[in-house]
Amino acid sequence: MYDNEKESQIKGMYAGQPQCGAQTANVTDEPCKPGLFERVRMQARSAERETHRAMRLAELSHLLEKNPEVARILDLMETVR
Repeated sequence: MYDNEKESQIKGMYAGQPQCGAQTANVTDEPCKPGLFERVRMQARSAERETHRAMRLAELSHLLEKNPEVARILDLMETVR
């Protein structure tokens, strides 16, 4: 039979949880990697932010094409800074 520590490590592996701070012979100082669920959630948030950014840039591009004078003014202001 396993001791409590080994049993909790096994349960954690099946639950998809990272094994942080496990006492093994190969001890490393690397930070613990988030679990699969959290990594997927972070990637989904990142993709959502990129989608919103792309939408704003598309709108900006459309407006600047309609108003080339404004685009030129913004270019000039950027070079003066």
